Amino acid sequence: MSNRVLGEPVTIVIRWRDLDALGHVNSAVFATYFEEAREAWLLRALNRKVRREEIVVARIEIDYLRPVNLEDEELLGTTRLVATGEKRLITDERLSTRDGAEVARAKATLVLWDPRRSASRKLTREEEDRLAEILSAQ
Repeated sequence: MSNRVLGEPVTIVIRWRDLDALGHVNSAVFATYFEEAREAWLLRALNRKVRREEIVVARIEIDYLRPVNLEDEELLGTTRLVATGEKRLITDERLSTRDGAEVARAKATLVLWDPRRSASRKLTREEEDRLAEILSAQ
């Protein structure tokens, strides 16, 4: 299994509009940064066989470790699978600067969604197998 699936960092450029009045990245923007890294990881992990509209965040918990400002220029986002269930998966997510300083971490619970039924759905056998393979390789 390639390192790419297990959490190759996603580069996230810090934009002027991400900043608050103090010149720090606004706390709400961190959720978007985590989403960018998580989505890239999940699409790779499931071989692009799941569509964006089939992924719903049921819960996210964010720990802010230090302020981020425009001088940081960009962050690296990584996602790691922690657990799976019948209809969900749990990820551990990290944001760090280019020099490796961790600035935030998150734990997210994702639910697979059936847009036609407007309801959660079970993982397919193929998804279960792929995620089990990832878990065992970490």
